[in-house]
Amino acid sequence: MRTIWKGLALMAAGGLVWGLVGCMRPGSQQGQENRQPRQMVNQPDQADDRTGVPAPQQNAFGERIVETGRRYLGTPYQFGAEYEESGKFDCSSFTQYVFAKNGVDLPRRAEPQAQIGVEVPKNELKKGDLLFFKLRSKPNRGIEHVGIYAGDGKILHTYGPGGVRFDDLSERWLEWGYVKATRVRP
Repeated sequence: MRTIWKGLALMAAGGLVWGLVGCMRPGSQQGQENRQPRQMVNQPDQADDRTGVPAPQQNAFGERIVETGRRYLGTPYQFGAEYEESGKFDCSSFTQYVFAKNGVDLPRRAEPQAQIGVEVPKNELKKGDLLFFKLRSKPNRGIEHVGIYAGDGKILHTYGPGGVRFDDLSERWLEWGYVKATRVRP
């Protein structure tokens, strides 16, 4: 016990000496830089991006979105389908449903969903970002398809046979039809 008290007394004395050295009287050269306010700089992993949400929270949200969507792999596709009524999805009812499960309300159709969130360049995609496409069968109709960026150049979406699935963004129709991406966070 006596050793602990000696150690605490030495630390307190050391702190007092350190405090006196750092508190030079105004105008003295030594310690002048200590009075300047320190500017805090965000580290890259702590930086806010376009959404104003810290990066670790964004990554966690994107992971949750992808994991929620993954639970529905193989769910059949049907144009205009609502999952609650039919047990099937179309592309925008899928993204709407997955985001709703994570506390974010999206419009029902792909084109209005494209107006939500903050647009992000293709080379800055993060898991959970929404990806928007035009279709070759309807090239003049604007945005007709939406999916979720799943990381590693993959999209989680539903379209045609196979229903909800992962596809490579390098597939010709996805590469050709890419319009934009948005980041939506709660």
